[in-house]
Amino acid sequence: MDKTNITVGQTRMLISKKDKIQKEGLKILKLIFMYAVGLMMGRAVIFNNMNPMAMAYFSAVYIDKKNRIWMFFSVLIGLLTAMPIIDALKYALIMILIVSVNSILDIKGKKPLLVHEGVIAATSCLIITITAGIIQNNVFDNMLVSLLESASIFSLVLIYGRGLKYLFEHEEDKKATNEILISEAIIMGTAVAGIADITVMGLGFIEIWIFSVILILGYRHGIGTGAIIGVISGIVLVLMGRYEPEIIGIFGMVGILSALFRELGKVGSIIGFSLGTIGLWYFISPLNLDFQIVKALIVSVGIFAILPNEQEQIYSMKKTSIEEDKYIDKVQGIISEKLNNFSDSFQNIAKTFEHISERRVNLTTEEVNKLLDDVAEKVCKDCSMCKMCWQKEFYDTYRTVFSIFSAVENKNQITEEDIPEVFIKKCIKPKEFIITTNRLFELYKINLTWENKIAENRQLISQQFYSVADIIDKLGNNLYKNIEFNTDLENKISEELKKDDILVKDVVVYKARNQRMEVSLKIKYDGDKTKSMKDITPVINKFTKKKMRLEEGCKYINGSKYCQVKFIESEVYRIAKGVARASKDYKDISGDSYTFLNLPKGQDIVALSDGMGTGLKAFKESKAAIELLEQLLEAGFDGETAIKMINSILVLKSSEQTFSTLDMGLVDRYTGVCEFVKIGAASSFIKRGNKVEVVKSTSLPMGMLNEIESESTTKNLRNGDMVIMVTDGILDCEDEEIDKEKWVEESLHKLDSRNPQDMADYILEAAREKTGGMLKDDMTVLVMRIWEKAG
Repeated sequence: MDKTNITVGQTRMLISKKDKIQKEGLKILKLIFMYAVGLMMGRAVIFNNMNPMAMAYFSAVYIDKKNRIWMFFSVLIGLLTAMPIIDALKYALIMILIVSVNSILDIKGKKPLLVHEGVIAATSCLIITITAGIIQNNVFDNMLVSLLESASIFSLVLIYGRGLKYLFEHEEDKKATNEILISEAIIMGTAVAGIADITVMGLGFIEIWIFSVILILGYRHGIGTGAIIGVISGIVLVLMGRYEPEIIGIFGMVGILSALFRELGKVGSIIGFSLGTIGLWYFISPLNLDFQIVKALIVSVGIFAILPNEQEQIYSMKKTSIEEDKYIDKVQGIISEKLNNFSDSFQNIAKTFEHISERRVNLTTEEVNKLLDDVAEKVCKDCSMCKMCWQKEFYDTYRTVFSIFSAVENKNQITEEDIPEVFIKKCIKPKEFIITTNRLFELYKINLTWENKIAENRQLISQQFYSVADIIDKLGNNLYKNIEFNTDLENKISEELKKDDILVKDVVVYKARNQRMEVSLKIKYDGDKTKSMKDITPVINKFTKKKMRLEEGCKYINGSKYCQVKFIESEVYRIAKGVARASKDYKDISGDSYTFLNLPKGQDIVALSDGMGTGLKAFKESKAAIELLEQLLEAGFDGETAIKMINSILVLKSSEQTFSTLDMGLVDRYTGVCEFVKIGAASSFIKRGNKVEVVKSTSLPMGMLNEIESESTTKNLRNGDMVIMVTDGILDCEDEEIDKEKWVEESLHKLDSRNPQDMADYILEAAREKTGGMLKDDMTVLVMRIWEKAG
């Protein structure tokens, strides 16, 4: 036993020692890299005798006390190898002045911020440069140069500082923001100026450096990082006079190519990057495409190919927390604006349909005139009295015929008694006139009926568009509202999990729109075995001060890969359900349909629909209503909007009348609040101990009218309450009772059971007994019981 324990302990010590060695090695590599960049910055001379990059880099690094001395010598060596002694002395004096001011601040116990370092560096440059101008009797020119250089130094200190600070303090599981990646990209881009004249085995080191850095960082961190490094490198090379300005665009596009093919892996990226780079160079700047460029490209591709693959990226361009992404507000605004534009478009379409959906009762004057012309065309055209009636006596004929048409509109059909005696005496075709008028008027009325039907359908379509516009508008307004992130809890949870050897790659703690806390983690276990989420849940509960539960993700984690898990607040209440059904004449098909639906955010839906009549037709109607309700609610529509859309669909569905009732109960498992929505549905009952409460409705079923009014009632349910929902087949089984709910209330008083299925069976059997076994309608009973979860 002891021997085993010693072996395990020794193994752990070896692993721990190995980790420490790796970390120390990484620190040493970081320091070597920073000193190398310092040397390169010292050599980064622009405009023949200016080097603001070296002073900015030195000042930004100077915040870290451990690296001050060696960084001073690194930059100084770079200056001495690239500039005349007099110019190198100027920048050496600037660095000495920076060191002196910082030393005074250190003695006084004041710690300067990055912006303060920028001011110190810029002021030091200004003082030394102006002093040099006074000595050389060239104050005016030196003043302009010193102002330009000082402004550049101040800006570069702020830019470099972000990337260098991250490099100093970087931990494996801490992600870089966009600002940090941009900062490091600019450091890499400006450092190229320091290696312009260096050659390795006849190859230009500057091109190898640029291609390698762009390809490696672009591949790992995306298009943005690659493009920035390329553009900055191009600008620096132009300022050095090494290339023409078009090189900026070439290197920028090369940076985009470095990340464009990364989904294809290393091989795909190498092929795409190489062909794309040569193609760009050939078409944009063919004179600069020589064998030197091709050789540099081949070497950089080789360097990229031999680098080991990283299983996890150190940096990430994505961060779920709003506080850590400075562009998130703009993104939210754009998305909300787009959704609102979609909503406005649907509303405009709805208004258009609404304006062309007016229904009419009578024919218009134009239609009556057209009817008159049609009758005259068919009856009077070939008549020998046509000229007499419609030319010599046109006014009297027109007035008489128009009065006849008025009688047709009122009676829908005319006879000989409805025609004036004068007209009968003059007309030689009275019977043909009457028959033709009735037949053509009937056709016009049929057309009017169909036009009204089309107008009615347009009105229903208008309602559909209004409903869609409403849901899009709500989505646009509420998509990002009321989501509160808690970075303090994120850090606490992350630190606590690390103590248990749990590596946290990402953690987000936030309150959603329903004010329920959620915790999302990307974690893996760094131990020998696996770890259960049951061991992690207490940590989440401790810091959130809520009872949380695992909603989705792995139940166990190990060291093989990171696992995404999500914890949400545990619901206060649980719901048990029961159902009992019987069909009229004991047929297999019932006209009643129901559903039990679990919605996100801790909501339960219980819905019951009764189709018109019994049998297959009623079953299809009620089933259609329930299925549509399920689909709309799961898609995110609220109950009221869903019901309006279902009603319009049922009205549009066919020329036949299709009625269906809908009885819906929406229960919040966090609060116990239940919302009853009834449309032509039978009464429901709430049993609480020995008390029974009735929830009634007087609304019409769906599918009868274009505009539907739903009745909504909200009740606060308590621990142990039972909700009973029935169709009218249950209530109508007692013919002699005026108060049809009374017998159900009495039955509920008699039964003392906490089992919802027993309750449903009991009510159904009681209804059967009252009908003597001869069911007059389909019967359905839904029962749900709510109780508070223990602990």
